[in-house]
Amino acid sequence: MLIVVFAALPHVLWNVAVKSSAEEFLGFAPVMAGAAALSAAAVSVLLLPSLTIWPYIAASDVFRASRFSVIGASNRIAGRFERIA
Repeated sequence: MLIVVFAALPHVLWNVAVKSSAEEFLGFAPVMAGAAALSAAAVSVLLLPSLTIWPYIAASDVFRASRFSVIGASNRIAGRFERIA
């Protein structure tokens, strides 16, 4: 049960960061910066992945940034963050 609560914590923090911002689209910036900081900390402790994996990591990051941009644009069009599924 504790692992479920621990897994839900980033989602709650993400919602708070985005919804507390005056411009919700700009609320994604701290979320992305936090993810980058956590990733940098993990990489400093763990071994780096092999070079064959890096294109997939880059594609994943591009997809995530694009998804956040689309969600932010949809939010501006819809007018409310809660309307986006």
